[in-house]
Amino acid sequence: MQENENQVITCNSSAGRPDPIVKWYLRNPRENNKYQLTQFSSSTIIPGDHDLNAVVSTLNFKPNRTINEWRLYCEVWTRTSEADITSKEITVNVSYPPENLPIIQGIDTNSILPVIESESGTFICSITGGNPPASLRWNCFGSTYMTYDIHENNRVTSTVNWKANRYQNKCSCISEHIDNWKRIINVTFNVQYPPAKPTIKIGHVIIVEEVRVIRYKSLRVICESKSNPSSNYFWTGPGTSDKVGYTLDIASVNILDQGEYKCQASNKMERMDNSYIVGSNGSSFNLTTLYFSGTPTFRFEGMKGQVIEANNLKVVRNDAFSIYCDVKGNPTPNVTWDTGHQGPNLDISSVYSDINRTCTATNVMRETASELEMRAMSTNSLLIEVFCMSLPLQLFLKNYTKKIN
Repeated sequence: MQENENQVITCNSSAGRPDPIVKWYLRNPRENNKYQLTQFSSSTIIPGDHDLNAVVSTLNFKPNRTINEWRLYCEVWTRTSEADITSKEITVNVSYPPENLPIIQGIDTNSILPVIESESGTFICSITGGNPPASLRWNCFGSTYMTYDIHENNRVTSTVNWKANRYQNKCSCISEHIDNWKRIINVTFNVQYPPAKPTIKIGHVIIVEEVRVIRYKSLRVICESKSNPSSNYFWTGPGTSDKVGYTLDIASVNILDQGEYKCQASNKMERMDNSYIVGSNGSSFNLTTLYFSGTPTFRFEGMKGQVIEANNLKVVRNDAFSIYCDVKGNPTPNVTWDTGHQGPNLDISSVYSDINRTCTATNVMRETASELEMRAMSTNSLLIEVFCMSLPLQLFLKNYTKKIN
């Protein structure tokens, strides 16, 4: 019988005279008390042979959970009989849902529980009451668990072993009963996770290894990392003294700013037992300063040779030597001589008269994350003056030799 739904039950008597009388009773087996329900019944006389009549009594009543497992029966008697005839007792089985919500043991479901991704735990959900016992199931971090146990007094429990993940934040204990009765109790989590490897960007361009910037230009680099709670950022590198914050700004990039810069992201995560753990992750990039030093200088005999002052070199006729067109830059400038020779070092095997030699240095500088391309060119000329060294004149005289200069 479903609680609070109308039930129709009949009691049929045998024929007799005078007409039989039917009475209905509910008996509480625990206290052995009986309660009359006749007022909820109606009787119909069924004529029979030999002027004998039978009676059909129809009981209409709505059972509730308080009479579950009581005994229902009818009694038939006549006004002349000294004893009644009692029907077989029917045990009343009332179906009804639990009165209360499920309970998750030891958990305040009105609060948000802190947990760290991939950590695991165990919850026990229980519900008491209902006939038949209610079912329990878990939906926890996207997975469903259907097992439950039934105990005394129709107490039902279900245990779930869960593992937290960042894409779900809820464990739900679901209790169900007949006629679509359903009750749900939720545990809401704040699923925390450490910083992912930070992404380093200039504007919207992601930097992988190197950042190239033209000297004296400004630079802003952004460091981003996904985490819960949000990360704090800390920069280290040649051009900054341990800067805090997700942006790195250099107002005027210089050669001394070159080197490795590292962004470290960290956060502090709380556990269910109120302890804390620190998560950390880092990324780095190399800063390269692009520059062009301008007018070349000349050196005698290679890049480490003596600087030729005033762009004037004095040599002796037929000397063999080399001159070096020294120009600094990054990337390394291309050097071309007026002779068509490529490269900064020009070898001269012999020279007979004064000459000029001109070198031209060019450079193309392309910045990271920018369409800016800067082309630089500079030219310088060297005068090579040739001197002739006179040979000594020897006069050969008889019995006398003298060197005349």
